[in-house]
Amino acid sequence: MDPGLEQVVRCIHGSATKAAVYVTGGASQGVSWLMCVPGASATVLEVVVPYSRGSLVQLLGQEPEQYCSADTALSLAKAAYQRAAALTAFGTHVVGLAATCALASEPPKRGQHRAYVAAHSGSGSRLLAVVLAKGARSRWQEEQLVGQALLQSEFLPAPDPLQQLLAGRVRCVEYSGGRVFVDAPRCGAGMPRVYLPGSFNPLHDGHKAMLAAAVEMAGPGAEGCFELTVQNADKGQLGLEEVQARVAQFVAAGLPLLVTRATLLVDKARLLPGATFVLGWDTAVRIVMPKYYGGSETGMALVFRDIQHAGCSFLVAGRVDDKGDGQFKGLQDIALPAEVAGLFAGIPEDKFRSDISSTALRAACQGL
Repeated sequence: MDPGLEQVVRCIHGSATKAAVYVTGGASQGVSWLMCVPGASATVLEVVVPYSRGSLVQLLGQEPEQYCSADTALSLAKAAYQRAAALTAFGTHVVGLAATCALASEPPKRGQHRAYVAAHSGSGSRLLAVVLAKGARSRWQEEQLVGQALLQSEFLPAPDPLQQLLAGRVRCVEYSGGRVFVDAPRCGAGMPRVYLPGSFNPLHDGHKAMLAAAVEMAGPGAEGCFELTVQNADKGQLGLEEVQARVAQFVAAGLPLLVTRATLLVDKARLLPGATFVLGWDTAVRIVMPKYYGGSETGMALVFRDIQHAGCSFLVAGRVDDKGDGQFKGLQDIALPAEVAGLFAGIPEDKFRSDISSTALRAACQGL
């Protein structure tokens, strides 16, 4: 192995980046180099070679217009990036690497010998097109060139991820560990993950304590994250400056935040299958009222069926009923329909109680 190339691979393994790699039609030598230099276990999460038509179609979820093309390479890199995010903890720096190739073969190809190498991360994408002189190199030599391109991929700057989210081009943006992850939702299927949805206007200690209590209840290995939607069912979409201001609270505090376009809980369940969502008592009361489903108990049951099929559940934190009798109320004070009761569990008052209110904090600030 060339010493210079070996040093490149050692630098990759010495970084904090973890990668999923998807290659088809070639670039296997790049994967081999990545694996044969000690330290690969610190970097490589998964290598997939969707070599057959059916395998590639299944991985991408659709048949590409061309199998060896720039669009296919970028789609593979994004799929690899999303898979890497799903396999890692919040804040882990991940990248998806991909290549799709049409190299020397038997019988000889009629078209160009070419390859498209792509990398995708939270900071953007990079695409490199490699066109090889037909007949000038053996298959092995072509593999070497494409493998080197795969290992030395860099990333282009991306548009502002929040602008992308507000424009509907991506589903979510995650801020965690000092990094940004775009359109790579971390579901709860492989790792227990707890999300606390809210408007966080402002973020306060009660939110932090509620998520901490929920994570503890979720058991060993569970992770917690806050979730902010930019699309409010009643008030419409938040503006960019407002979203940036709310995100800044979490970034400054070093707390993980997922910003989404998921307005309803069922939307969140579809985006984050297997996750546990933390709700306040007042929110839990509302979501089991048929009037929020067009007055239809059947409609409500269908929504909860979808949530159940997504493998999601709810933890309910108690709070003071400040619009009613002023008493502290929890899950035991909610009349849950029998068919959905199994999706809910309560956080005991001795595990969490906070009487802080975002509404009261805003009112206090306005009164200054």
